[in-house]
Amino acid sequence: MSTRRYYQASLSLPLLVPLAAALVGAVAPERSGVADVASILVFSGIYGGLPYVVLAAGLLRWWRGRGDREIRTSIHLAPLLMLPLQLVPLIAYSMLSGPGAWTRMGQGILFFGGFVLGLGYLYVLVAEAGFHLGMWRGWIRPSPAPGAAAGGEPAVGTS
Repeated sequence: MSTRRYYQASLSLPLLVPLAAALVGAVAPERSGVADVASILVFSGIYGGLPYVVLAAGLLRWWRGRGDREIRTSIHLAPLLMLPLQLVPLIAYSMLSGPGAWTRMGQGILFFGGFVLGLGYLYVLVAEAGFHLGMWRGWIRPSPAPGAAAGGEPAVGTS
């Protein structure tokens, strides 16, 4: 598997983990730590699912013609890129809510901003650990250079 394919697959983590957590939470004892963690992960999928799909689609589009280094850098920046997708709707809602909106907005930004960054960088950590394990085991190899044909030969019309 190439580095590019690995990171394309890793983009599914924030969508698959909440789904798996929902299944685990359905069979876990109601008042257990497992059920609590599952609930948090399911909430993250519900609250962040659609904005994350927008981010992942944008990353996939941006990755076209990019090298491995740029792809890895974008993965490291993804939680920061997710912040506006999560917080702009929260700010808009808070501003339209009437009296006390600024206090609620500040609290929401701190809570959800921390939540997005914390969980986002946890996913980045998992993806990077998998990448390094895959490279070490030989399961992942560098992607062909952008513009190169599949066999590593330059594409027609390039030199």
